[in-house]
Amino acid sequence: MIDKRFADEYRKAVDSVQLPLEYQDEILSALRVKESTVSLDAEREMRRKRKRSLALPLVAAVLVLAVGLSVIFSVGINNTPVQEVRFSVASATSLRGVAGARIVFIGKQGEVLTDKKGETVTAVTDEKGEAVATIPSTQEYSVQITTDGYITLEEELRDGNYYISPEMTDDTYRAVLTWDKECDLDAHLSITAQGVTEKLNYFNSDVEDAQGQVIAALDTDSETGDGPETITFNAQEGVSFRFSVASYSALKDESSGELSATGARVTLYRGESCVGVYTIDTAYKGNAWCVFEVENTQLTVCDYTYSVSAITEIK
Repeated sequence: MIDKRFADEYRKAVDSVQLPLEYQDEILSALRVKESTVSLDAEREMRRKRKRSLALPLVAAVLVLAVGLSVIFSVGINNTPVQEVRFSVASATSLRGVAGARIVFIGKQGEVLTDKKGETVTAVTDEKGEAVATIPSTQEYSVQITTDGYITLEEELRDGNYYISPEMTDDTYRAVLTWDKECDLDAHLSITAQGVTEKLNYFNSDVEDAQGQVIAALDTDSETGDGPETITFNAQEGVSFRFSVASYSALKDESSGELSATGARVTLYRGESCVGVYTIDTAYKGNAWCVFEVENTQLTVCDYTYSVSAITEIK
């Protein structure tokens, strides 16, 4: 039990360290446990000598502070808001779910999310390519997705689908178009060689060179949802490639809204790495977006919009 004098010292210590009033009940309860288990010898010595050490107020203050902070941190951790996020990870070229993909969470400063033990918080996709994770919701995260045979993808955290690209040879590019709004966007690739331009799109899904070898192909075509539309092409000297996005929904119905409101983004890969992620500016007008060009294997980001009245007018 805590005698009157010790209780008085406790109250003085509480006032001196200015602990939050709402935690005093928890502190007092914890202090009683500490006093009965840790300070038993000290209490016996105190009773035997019938006097209190001059340092007791300081000891009590330190003890109260330690217990109080322990309670505060405990309450803070236990009440940290959390969010449950669900993932579906699929191949950008086949749309099949990817099993065993490892997902980690990256903070705004580039730090990896860790648990109380300092271990990295991860999620791993099942045989269907799906995963669920519960993480703190007190800050923004991006996700980093890695697995053997695929290029590492890092994107903003969201519930929904992620599409990862298989690794390629050094001179091969792959553009993966995704979007947020329920609509139909189309990926287009204009290929120009020796003054002749051929266009790759949903009604012309591959282009061959003079030797009959396929140099560009539409891997996936999505008419609804969030995509993806994926185009793969082999960069060559003397050949230029221009990648564009068109809103087929806007061409069919102008009231469907601006292309810039769809959250359209293009992730561009080369070889075994991601070379850029391009997101349309929400201030842009028009139903066609020229994203980038590759000429003589050199990449140039274009990033401008314009309007067309038919798919055949895409540059």
